[in-house]
Amino acid sequence: MKKHVVGYVVFGILAVGASSATAASLITGAQIKNNSVTGFDVRTASLNGTDIKNRSIGPSDLSSSAKTSGPAGIANVTEVNSADVPVAPGDVGGATAACPAGSVIIGTGFDTSVGNIGFVLRFGNLVGLAALNDTPIPIVISAQAICASGPGVSTPATLRSVSSAGSFERKLAAFKAAQRR
Repeated sequence: MKKHVVGYVVFGILAVGASSATAASLITGAQIKNNSVTGFDVRTASLNGTDIKNRSIGPSDLSSSAKTSGPAGIANVTEVNSADVPVAPGDVGGATAACPAGSVIIGTGFDTSVGNIGFVLRFGNLVGLAALNDTPIPIVISAQAICASGPGVSTPATLRSVSSAGSFERKLAAFKAAQRR
């Protein structure tokens, strides 16, 4: 039994001594002179976003290869409203709002006090609105297009989905016909 105890004590002393030597050889942040560690001293891919203080790095701090080089996104968003369109009691009214050249529709909207909205849809580069005035008083309707432009906005692909004015007029006529039945 004495042999084992002595062996454990010797092993314990060696283990403590080794860990003390390892701890003594570690360098702490307090021992490093400010601004002395460079990117060369840091292991590649060893840092991530959690290691970097928020807002401490800006675009000017990045190398040109790290900066994005694609087109910018949306540069401008505009709201286009149609003229107010009066709709008599029992009638169906239609209104359109078109985005300016070089921009695309990213949202639709409308304004009316009362009445039943038949549809508010994108037709190419315009927004079409149809509303049934099922009240005994005249109402006013207007369509709204939310438009975006900029180098990152693709106009041709967006406009291919539906042709504009002709499609709106056909849909409006179909909506009016359905209300007369």
